[in-house]
Amino acid sequence: MKDFQHKKDDNPSYNSISVSEELDLVAVGIAYEGRDWREVHFYNLNSGEKLMDTLNHLRISSHIIWNGSGCYYDSYSAAVLGRESLDNTKGQTLYYHKLGSPQEEDVPLYINPDSTGANSFSFSLSEEDRLIFHHHIYAGEKSYNAVSYAPLIEGESFTLNNFILYPNDNNNEMELIAEFGDSLLFKSNHNAPNGKVVLANINALNQLTQMAPEFDILLKEVHPLG
Repeated sequence: MKDFQHKKDDNPSYNSISVSEELDLVAVGIAYEGRDWREVHFYNLNSGEKLMDTLNHLRISSHIIWNGSGCYYDSYSAAVLGRESLDNTKGQTLYYHKLGSPQEEDVPLYINPDSTGANSFSFSLSEEDRLIFHHHIYAGEKSYNAVSYAPLIEGESFTLNNFILYPNDNNNEMELIAEFGDSLLFKSNHNAPNGKVVLANINALNQLTQMAPEFDILLKEVHPLG
């Protein structure tokens, strides 16, 4: 692969790589000067050729998920020059990028309802070809953590289907461990500081089955068998 055309003093660093085996392409994230912002470039894995596509205004925490002839990604409002590391990042939005088209044509699919930048959303690809979202919803003056899913339909808008809601507390976690069809296994410390394991069904809101209770020692890892 050829080097990017930047000055030596820009101090670029490669901080993420996402491969599409179907398209034989790779998306490479690059940060400059140690900042948390990054841009993404695309390469053909067979020829090493750099594609014309470039994605800007992504963060180190941003995700890229390949689907069909493009990819899902989340980006933010452009930072104020000189305050890139000082201000809260706002305007987090999920897009679908179709290869060969400019980023300006990417259609927003989901916009973070938190305009302050205090809460962000994350998403991952499930084994059942759907997106699993960890995000925040608002009911009156209260906010809640939510775990939701959305079917993968290339480039089309979708509705998030909530199946877990719990208080918006930074100390709470709901980590996806494994999938069994519509049943998802989570490691959680909600109402269990030392951790527990629960099973959720995506078709039933907050119908959680306890698979492993909280013990008097910290639960560090969960590994599904079979």
